[in-house]
Amino acid sequence: MFGRVVCGVDGSAESLEAVRQADLVLEPGGRLVLVAAVDLSDTIHFQIAPTAIHAARRALEKAAALDHAAVEALDQARSLVRRAADVQALVLRAALTRDIDLAFQAILTDPLVSLTTDQAWSMFIAMLNHTREMLPGFKLPSDS
Repeated sequence: MFGRVVCGVDGSAESLEAVRQADLVLEPGGRLVLVAAVDLSDTIHFQIAPTAIHAARRALEKAAALDHAAVEALDQARSLVRRAADVQALVLRAALTRDIDLAFQAILTDPLVSLTTDQAWSMFIAMLNHTREMLPGFKLPSDS
């Protein structure tokens, strides 16, 4: 005999039989707790649909945020590539025209150079002096 019995009831004949049997094993003065149970197998799609829609909506929002971040990253990459290409074009133009001032301008605009103008000029002059024999036709500062 039991002092307390918990039994699920869903309105079926089987659940009513379970209540009858629970009452048989309940000691006198014991407590019979009936728990209502609902079979959602026919209505489960009504519960899943809003959850699935919510999950899909959240996934789309996350995808949109990722797309936005990707577009921003692509724009930043394009900007960096464009800047590097502009510096390389300046270097090429300086080489073709043998223009020292244009070559120095290329150094100053290079995103990898983080020197002051005076430091960059000192480095530039040192580079020119070390590569003088490879720069035919350039009028170098010490030539004047």
